[in-house]
This record gives sequence, structure tokens and C-alpha cells, in this order.
Amino acid sequence: MAQFLYDKVSREIMAMLADEEYSVGDKLPTLGELAELFGVSLITTRKAIDALREDGYLRSRRGSGIFVERLPHSGQYLGRKSIAVIVPQFDGTSGQSTILAGLRTRLERAGHQLLIVDTSTSLHDERNVLIQIGESNPAGLVYYPLNFNSVADYLIVLQTRDMPIVIIDKESTDLNLPCVSSDNRDGARQAVRHLLENGHTQIAFIAMHGFEAVASIRSRFLGYCSALAEAKCAIDYRFIHTKIIAGSEEDPAATTALLQHLKSLGVTAIFASSDYVAISLYRQMKALGWRIPEDMSLVGFDNVETCELLECPLTTVAQDFHAIGVRAFKMMTDLLAGKKLFQSKQHLPVKLIKRQSVLNLLPPED
Repeated sequence: MAQFLYDKVSREIMAMLADEEYSVGDKLPTLGELAELFGVSLITTRKAIDALREDGYLRSRRGSGIFVERLPHSGQYLGRKSIAVIVPQFDGTSGQSTILAGLRTRLERAGHQLLIVDTSTSLHDERNVLIQIGESNPAGLVYYPLNFNSVADYLIVLQTRDMPIVIIDKESTDLNLPCVSSDNRDGARQAVRHLLENGHTQIAFIAMHGFEAVASIRSRFLGYCSALAEAKCAIDYRFIHTKIIAGSEEDPAATTALLQHLKSLGVTAIFASSDYVAISLYRQMKALGWRIPEDMSLVGFDNVETCELLECPLTTVAQDFHAIGVRAFKMMTDLLAGKKLFQSKQHLPVKLIKRQSVLNLLPPED
């Protein structure tokens, strides 16, 4: 990942704070003085100060200067302790990578050494990595799990060791671990409401994973059901399908059969639990010769880059992956400092991105 000059300046300023050169409330040198001290431009210095202000270490008073808001927690700075970060996919383009970018820059700026492990979407690798990291006894763990069921026992072990743990995306009702995720329920509700507002009442729900495996899928399904219930539309179990598309094991014949079956039942729109699922369905629809949205409307979830590059750009729900990473950082630093989290389950807002994949079935207004 590229290292920016202002990040280096931010770390230098953090080192000053960590070495007790300053106390909370003290005034820092001016931007010009800091720029001269570090041998960089005013623009670079301003970016470094802005980043530390966003992280809560500094604050500015108009016309008065820059002041210390809080100090790095003693013993947690300059690589004295490592933070393990486990993600299921790190390819430079995925949402997980954007989360990692928001998390990594801030943790490194605060002086933590990061051990980043990509489990390559393998449940077996994920469990083994979690065990190995637990044995290395890091100061904390930021964990984006594939499936809690396969690792719940070991997470319980880590909890009993009082290791600070922050979970990303997949909330656990049993383990009571701090978690930051998008508001998946509201995102699904927004997506289905949009379909309803365009005259669709026969709306299918399709997911790659089963409800028992992934909390975010359960939340999105709950949003799907809530929107239909609010509109007084019946929930038809024939329209609900999970475990349909399984990554590299994708079965085009099964997907084709499902699409044709749904169409025969009168389904006019599909809400897919992720853009990955939606794009797979989109490609299979095109292979069938279907027109999107004329023959089937389609909405996804995530807002990956590919969505707007399709021949018919995909309507989807955008997650703020970078904000998730930033929030995970703040939760972890609070835990390391021994602070009690005001809210251990944090859901960040999402936004419906309307493109061209939804057909308006309503008659034109006179």
C-alpha cells in the first residue's frame, strides 16, 4: 500500500506526543514552524494535522492555533505492541481492502505494528490463522470473519484472555464482542422500498450464504421482509433462495433454472444480498437473452466498482467501507486505553445508489 509523506509527518508528531513533550491542552508550533521542522510543505503539514484532528489527537481553534486534545495511550506507541488484522480477501479492489486502508493508516500513524493476514475466503485457513495469531498474543485483534460458527470456540478462548477484539461486518449475538458494520437491515429496506415504489410486488431474495452462517445476510433478509410487510405485501417463500451461488463453484445450470423458475412464478425483480451475487445473476440473465431491466429488475448491495461499468449499470446499496475501517480503529484504540465503549454494536449508515437496473412498472401519470 502506498505510503504518503503526510503519514510520516503524522507519525513524527505522534512521537512527540508519546514522548511526553506535550500535555493535553498544550499548544503546538504553527503550521509554518512544523513544516520547517519536518522539512515538508505547508500542504503536507496541513494534511498531517487534519488526519490527527480527525483521529481525535489534536484540535484547532480559529485564530488561536493547534492544541493537544489527547495523548497516545502509554505503552501503545511506536511499535511496542502489535495489532493483528484478519480479513477474508485483500486484492486491492474489494470492500475489505478499503476497510483495511481506513484502519491501517490510522493504526500505523498511532505507532502500532500491524500483522495483516488474508485468509483468501477459506474457512479452514481462517481457523488456523486465528489459532496462530492467538498463540502470538498480539495487543489486540481486528477480525473480519467469514463465519462465526467455525471459530466461535477459539474466539471464546481469546475473550477469556481479555484480548481486545473488534469484529467487522458480522455481528455475533452470542459472543458479545464489539462490532462495527453497515446498517444492513436499513440498506435492504431501502432497496426493496425502491422496487415497491416502482410498482414491483413480486420480489425475490437471493443470497450466496445461508442465514445460519452470516449475520449480515440475516440482517439484509430482515430488511427485505420489513419493507414487504410495511407495504402489506405477502412474503412468498418460493421467492427466497440461499446458497445458490458458491464462488468458484458457481453452477450456471442451477442459476439458469432458478431464474426461469422465478420468472414463471411472476417475479419481476430480484434483490441480491451482495453485488457479487447480483453481477453473477446479471451475467446469467444476459446469457439467457434477457433484457435488464425490461425482463427482470435487479438490485445489489455493496456498490463495488463493477456495478457502474455494466451495460445496464446496477442499482445497489453503497456501504462506506472506509468509514468502517476508521470506526474500527477508534474502537480498538479505546479498548487498548482501557475505556468502556459507549456503544459496542455500531451500525453505520448506507445509501441507495439508483442506476438503470430497475424498471418502473407504474402507469404514467396523466
